[in-house]
Amino acid sequence: MKTYALLALLVGVVALSGCIGQSTTVTGGKGLAISSFGPDFNDIRSGEPVYLSAMVTNVGEYDATGISAQLFGINIGGDEWSLASGAQTQTFSTLRRSDSTMNLPGESQEFVWNLNSPAEMLVDNTYTANVRLYYKYGTQTTALLKFITYDYLKSLPTSDVSNVQSTAGVSHTSSSAAPIAVSLNVGSRPLVVYKDGDQFMVEIILNNADIGNPFAVGATYPPAGALQQADLYKVNVAVTSDLDLNCANSLGGGATSGVVTLTKGATKAIFCTATIASKNNLGNMRDYAVTVTTTYGYYVDSSTDISVMRSEASLTGGSGGTGATTTTAASATTTTVAGGARCVSGSVCTASDLSTCPPLGPADNSRSCVNGQCCYY
Repeated sequence: MKTYALLALLVGVVALSGCIGQSTTVTGGKGLAISSFGPDFNDIRSGEPVYLSAMVTNVGEYDATGISAQLFGINIGGDEWSLASGAQTQTFSTLRRSDSTMNLPGESQEFVWNLNSPAEMLVDNTYTANVRLYYKYGTQTTALLKFITYDYLKSLPTSDVSNVQSTAGVSHTSSSAAPIAVSLNVGSRPLVVYKDGDQFMVEIILNNADIGNPFAVGATYPPAGALQQADLYKVNVAVTSDLDLNCANSLGGGATSGVVTLTKGATKAIFCTATIASKNNLGNMRDYAVTVTTTYGYYVDSSTDISVMRSEASLTGGSGGTGATTTTAASATTTTVAGGARCVSGSVCTASDLSTCPPLGPADNSRSCVNGQCCYY
């Protein structure tokens, strides 16, 4: 009995799946992710209302602020779509970060648009609606750089030198999950200090790891105003450490802070010079912590389709039967209405069950139920 009950439940779910709106796949996944975006129903009749909703979740490890969801792609406020209530661009203040160490998810927020679909359509049409999600975010990465003096290596047994020397370099890295990933690299040269004033190259690598675009954290964006081209792809970078670092050549003159350009899917390398003024400051060896903090605005897009069927007036020819012709056969009366549809009187159907509307011929591929009658296109 349980098997049959489950089967009946599955059949019901399948039957409803053509009517209830289907959401999009997850868009973004490093900072704020649009986990779903779509209408409440896939297919609506011309002139009917429709709700579009976007569920947004902070899946990264930084608090998102200044969140803005802008609906676009359909002609809102023109002669087609209109807002029944609310604003085209909606805002939210803060979504708390996720916490992987405590296995806690980030916060979520749903944005909903109440729309009126285009009225008095004579033909079916599919519209693509888009949402652009703006927010402010950041990434924090800390790496430990281990320096070893050559004098200490010389004091070791020959059999130990290679193993100890191999530990000189980036010994540990921790980084928050975010749209822009940050890592550090010192190349193949071990961080072995021979004398006072020795210098080493440290590479900071920024990667736009998500599918969107960064922009200047202080930029204007909807609903306050349009995002300007000059503000696109800008990322603020700040480097802090007890180590004497100079990154001026890569950061536009600032020794440890500045703005870099990072486009969609791109990688940017920042080169810094590390100077060991006195090897005596190391003892035998020393770990220096280097923390890189990036701050930026970010946006991602998602899209969904809305199918709008022609108005009932176009199917019935409007009041008084205008635009319709009727043909009487032995078995039924067929009415041809504006748009080429043929509706069979005496047939009985429901919008969710068209099994009582068999095709009239090989060309009748599209069917619908209008006022309880089977209509063919």
